[in-house]
Amino acid sequence: MTQAFPQHFLIIDDDEVDRIALKRRLRAMAPKAAITEAASPLDGLKELENPSIECVMIDYDMPFCNGVSLVNSIRHTPATRHLPVIMITGTDEVAVAVEAIQQGADEFLSKADVNETTLGWAIHSALNRSELRREAASREAALRSFAFHAAHDLKSPLNGIVGLANVLQHTMDSLPAEARPFLAKIEEQGRHMASLIDNLLAFADTEQSPAEFEPVDLTAAAQQAASLLDADIREAGAHVTISDLPKTRGHAAQLERVFTNLIQNAIKYRTDAAPQIAISAEALGDQVRVDVRDNGIGVPDHLRERIFNPLDRGDADDDAGHGLGLSIVKRIIETHGGRIWCQPAPEGGSVFSFTLILLREA
Repeated sequence: MTQAFPQHFLIIDDDEVDRIALKRRLRAMAPKAAITEAASPLDGLKELENPSIECVMIDYDMPFCNGVSLVNSIRHTPATRHLPVIMITGTDEVAVAVEAIQQGADEFLSKADVNETTLGWAIHSALNRSELRREAASREAALRSFAFHAAHDLKSPLNGIVGLANVLQHTMDSLPAEARPFLAKIEEQGRHMASLIDNLLAFADTEQSPAEFEPVDLTAAAQQAASLLDADIREAGAHVTISDLPKTRGHAAQLERVFTNLIQNAIKYRTDAAPQIAISAEALGDQVRVDVRDNGIGVPDHLRERIFNPLDRGDADDDAGHGLGLSIVKRIIETHGGRIWCQPAPEGGSVFSFTLILLREA
């Protein structure tokens, strides 16, 4: 599989000397190629709006943001998801290379090893991986279409079963009393299965088909999520505080879903005290970290990673939930070029933190 050598490169690196050195190498290999430079991840994202970019080279270590977050954003933006991306770093640590490749980089080079031979190999390899990714995406799109149609076909008879069980419970006076709990269970399990189908589709769709990113007011997204959960909040006697949050680029409905799921979790996993939920943010260079803090039962140390795994409900022994809520949240955040983690709150409870690209006002 061979593709034409790229004729427009984008270099994203905060070190001007390193950009000049890489630019010189590329000029020697492709004298007529256009080379665009960006000194920060945010500037890089702006340059990526240019559809003529054919290959991206990203520094791993930049202030307040490593290149992996930027790779995530590139991979999950429709216009750039198939671009060849090469991570070039000042280290040759295997762990860094593995992280870069796992998160979407096509190739990895240490700055100390960059020469025309290694760079040429990395570019051609990245081009081949990009083509394979395009082919895989086409097959995945066909599979997703099948899954959505299959889900619709599954839910139609399921909704009929749930509806008939409900009718039987309320219209058959002669139904033996001992039979009524079984009908209630049929209805409950049917609704549970329908919800599971919806959540499985949502889990798949968050990564595979993100909409074109637009400016998103995170304060408005959090407020809308709280408004949608107003009945649950009032029933639990919860109090939700939302500080002024900045803007980011993304999918408003998906980010609203992040806040919805995190608020729901804080209400569900509460102590006897009324839930206190505080949403705040802190700017970190080109990124923003959003914290959703609660006073609930907390998350044990051994579960803080597991809770983000699909269908893993940790040590929960109740019937509510499918173990997909936090998995969906994690996938949404990653499609927006960020990451999410959980840590204990100093006063008890949990803090769910996630990062996003900060959209600064012009």
